[in-house]
Amino acid sequence: MKARLLAITIILLLVISGCGQSYNPELDKDCPGCDLSGDDLIHADMRFADLRSANLEGANLRGADMTATNLFRANLTNANLEYANLTKPT
Repeated sequence: MKARLLAITIILLLVISGCGQSYNPELDKDCPGCDLSGDDLIHADMRFADLRSANLEGANLRGADMTATNLFRANLTNANLEYANLTKPT
C-alpha cells in the first residue's frame, strides 16, 4: 500500500512539474539535458536559454533567435540552423 501511494505521489509530482511536456521556449527557456530531437522550433525566441547537453538532433531551428544560448555539449547533428541567429551579445 505504501509503495503504491509513493508511486502515485511521484507520478503526480512529475505531471505538475511539467516533466514529459514538450519544450516551449516562450514559457521556460532553460532545458539543460532535454531531448528536443526532431522538434519544430522555427523562429523560436531562445535568447539566453540554457540548453547545455540537450539533444537537438534533427531539430528544425530555422530562423530561431539563439543569441547567447548555452549549447555546450548539445547535439546539433542534422539540425536545421538556416537563418538561425547564433551570435553572442555585444
